[in-house]
Amino acid sequence: MATLAYHLILSRKISLDNISQTLYKEYTTNMNKHNKWDIDTSKLANYKKDQKYWIGKDYFIETPINDFAILVYNILEWRMSTYSGHLAIYSNHNNPKIVLNSDKVDVFFSFHKTFSFLEKSNIIAFIVYANKPGSQKGGYPFILIDLKNKKFGFIEFENHTSIYYELIEVEKGKIRIFLPNTEIFKNKGVSKNRNKELIDLNILKWFDLGIFNQAIEKYHKEKTI
Repeated sequence: MATLAYHLILSRKISLDNISQTLYKEYTTNMNKHNKWDIDTSKLANYKKDQKYWIGKDYFIETPINDFAILVYNILEWRMSTYSGHLAIYSNHNNPKIVLNSDKVDVFFSFHKTFSFLEKSNIIAFIVYANKPGSQKGGYPFILIDLKNKKFGFIEFENHTSIYYELIEVEKGKIRIFLPNTEIFKNKGVSKNRNKELIDLNILKWFDLGIFNQAIEKYHKEKTI
């Protein structure tokens, strides 16, 4: 379940130095934007500036959806090249306000791509770590956050297979699941290839954003469609 960067290093298509330079450039660019937003991390839930959390660094990105930005903090490598962190979403770069913040939901963080922005539907999508022993549901669902209507929903995936997919918006209210590497599942025992599957957002079960801290509990206990 390594990141794209890790796979590229193993295949010798790109060197570790090039990966480091690329990530550093992206990190520096994003953190410069972070400074312009004047984010006050002291107001975040359980914020820790600790060396064990990705060398004490955060990840910040502006979104193309209205005037929102995302901060992923407490980023931890809990398995080789597998990262997770906590989420904060802000609005209004002139006077930043926390729209959503949780230290109860672990964002699956990838150097390659963590967030999908479905602009026509005003949705931010990303994978969350939701593994639960004994549950029949996969441990890495996509979670979709509709900031305009203050709700969230899930797209379930078999086991950890979601990390290989991306979500592409076809039109407002409809998205397509896309598999960039169609050979990735060969000899991996995956029962279903969901490449090009169309998802109608209207058939998803949506939950009130006010209970986002309970998102993983809701995912395992309730239907998502």
